Amino acid sequence: PLAALFLLWLAGRLGFLVPGLPVGLVVVVDLLFLPVLALTLAWPIIKAKQLNNAPFPIMLLALAAANALVHGGALGCTAASASTGLHLAAYVVVMMMVVMSGRVIPSFTDNKLHTQARRWKAIEWLVPLATLAALLAALIAPASPITALLAAIAAAVHLIRLAGWYTARFWPVPLLWILHLGYAWVALGFALLALSAAGMVEAAGASLHAFTTGGIGVLTLGMMARVSLGHTGRLLESAPAMTLAFIAINLAALIRVAVPLFLPAAYTQGMMAAGLLWMAAFGLFIVVYAPMLLRPRVDGKPG
Repeated sequence: PLAALFLLWLAGRLGFLVPGLPVGLVVVVDLLFLPVLALTLAWPIIKAKQLNNAPFPIMLLALAAANALVHGGALGCTAASASTGLHLAAYVVVMMMVVMSGRVIPSFTDNKLHTQARRWKAIEWLVPLATLAALLAALIAPASPITALLAAIAAAVHLIRLAGWYTARFWPVPLLWILHLGYAWVALGFALLALSAAGMVEAAGASLHAFTTGGIGVLTLGMMARVSLGHTGRLLESAPAMTLAFIAINLAALIRVAVPLFLPAAYTQGMMAAGLLWMAAFGLFIVVYAPMLLRPRVDGKPG
């Protein structure tokens, strides 16, 4: 099934590069991937009655809707623009990160450091509700007082949640601090969304770049670095080069968010610097991890 899913995903991308293929056919193939992935994921969840994992297939279907909006907007088939679909997709991924982070970041921290993260039931209930409300408001009315209020509430609950996970002991462990910083970018994204909706931040897209370049980029790199070690049978100790990669991707996010806000005259140079740092971060990941991922597990287990 995994190979079939990969081939379906690949067909939706390569199809656009093949001259002569009907655009409609390629779009349909591309649109099929996310619903099929959602159904593939939903079946074992339903079978095992793991209702706590039910949000993930639902979020994949929301991503499918975003993909349809992008294609429809680009082809002029829908009233909504492709930009609406792109924003929806980014916000769905933010929601995924929020749900996933609440499960793995405190767990990884506690397991490594033998600590006990503080988790407040009220905050754990508020986080997904406040996140969903703020993101929906941002889609419907991005520059309204209601959006500003909801985003401010979301930022506050995320910061409280993050504070509960905090311990100064994770700073010597790059595989931990990268995840905590990634989640901090999500909280900052909501704070910037609140300021933008209230008309206090002029640079358009500051919150979106905090969510994407910061939250998605940093958390993705951090998770890839950690799970790749575990799934190849290695100790959870990152290479020194990955510390440089973690610093580079956070600097890329900082420049991408801060330069348009505080140094708009240096926008072009800032974007070039952010892009180069971003590529350097993932380039280092490839250099460090490609040899591991292309060889059998070191512990002899299958995988």
